[in-house]
Amino acid sequence: MLRGKFISVMDKWGRVRIPKALQRIIEVKYGNEVFITTVDVRDVRIYPLSEWELIEKKMREQYKENRIIQKVMERTAFFGLVGKIDKQGRILIHKLLREKIKLEGKILIEGKGKYLKVSSLQ
Repeated sequence: MLRGKFISVMDKWGRVRIPKALQRIIEVKYGNEVFITTVDVRDVRIYPLSEWELIEKKMREQYKENRIIQKVMERTAFFGLVGKIDKQGRILIHKLLREKIKLEGKILIEGKGKYLKVSSLQ
C-alpha cells in the first residue's frame, strides 16, 4: 500500500521525484511502468500500470450504462500517458497535464493506497 504525505519539487522539465519509500514499494511490487493522468482536473494521479489496467477493465465493463464512468474514461484517456520511473526515482508529468493542473515548484505527493496523488502547494 502506498501511504504517507511528502513534499517534493517539480523540476523545470516537469519531472517529479518520488520519495524513496514509495518508489521502492512501486518498483518491488509493480515494476517501474506507471500511468499518469487526472480524474477531476484538480490533481495528477500516478498509478502503477498494472493497477490502472485493472481499474480500466472494471470501467469498461460498466461503460455503456454509466455516464459518469464514460466521462472519467474520456478524461483519463485524454490526459493519460504511460511513463516510467527513471533510475533517479523521477517521473515526467507531460506538459499538457501539468499546465492544466498548474503544477510547478513545490508539490505534495500523497500515497492513496494503490496510486499517488500529486498536487500543487502554491
